[in-house]
Amino acid sequence: MSSDFYSASILPYAPIIIKICRAYTDTQEDFEDYYQEVCLQIWKSRHNFQGQSEWSTWVYRLSLNVSMTLLKKKECTSANRFRIYS
Repeated sequence: MSSDFYSASILPYAPIIIKICRAYTDTQEDFEDYYQEVCLQIWKSRHNFQGQSEWSTWVYRLSLNVSMTLLKKKECTSANRFRIYS
């Protein structure tokens, strides 16, 4: 990811990304993982942005989707780990 892209397209929206990631995590480590994954997905998916909404709306929605997906994976992993050791 280029620093120019990060500075122009992610950093201005960092407060909302941080708020969303914090809402879906309990630990600093999870928060950092979620934030990094959101930024990576914004970078990877930037060509999918069609301009039918504001960039900020797209970043918000992507942040929510990534955070919810990661939370589901974490819950599923935790549930499976519990079943294995029960």
